[in-house]
Amino acid sequence: MKTLVLTSAALLTTFFASDTSAQTVANDRISSVQALMTENPEWLHLPAWMGFRWKSSIGDAGGGVWIYFAPTRDGAPPGRPTRPKYVALKKAVRVGGVARSEWTTTDECPALMQIVRSFEQLEPPRIAVIGLRWPPTMPEITLDGAIWTIWAYQTIQSDDVPADISMTSSGGFIEKWGREAVEDLDPCWTPAEPAGNF
Repeated sequence: MKTLVLTSAALLTTFFASDTSAQTVANDRISSVQALMTENPEWLHLPAWMGFRWKSSIGDAGGGVWIYFAPTRDGAPPGRPTRPKYVALKKAVRVGGVARSEWTTTDECPALMQIVRSFEQLEPPRIAVIGLRWPPTMPEITLDGAIWTIWAYQTIQSDDVPADISMTSSGGFIEKWGREAVEDLDPCWTPAEPAGNF
């Protein structure tokens, strides 16, 4: 009887341990996605100056792209010490997966330079204060899909004073810009981290 009791206890312990382990893995996946929504990983001790990220509104999938300014002397035009070059890091988590890092640069991926330039063409959303307009307008709300954020540090205001910008939405031009950027960069990613050649 003692043997049976010990065996039953061992089975119960194994069952609850495996159940707890599965829950821990699920929590770790969700935590990893949440971390991607806030982190700003460095590349060669350089911070990212701009980027975008996305998170599924109904699951534990998401990702982000961080863009680093890495000017280089290689191929600099006459009269200039360097030419602009950008490095991009992508971290993405699929449903039930773990974060995977991939890289590209504007030298290998012309689409990245087009995306960098498009940051300057983005217009921040107009602030519509609730209650000031009549009749009131009802915004379009997307309940599923993904939530997108476009952000940039050290941008320049019209009076040349720096400012940080962050725009988040599940629809509209923010969502459209984000999806198109992901599609344009999709063929460019490689697992190899680029070396700095400043």
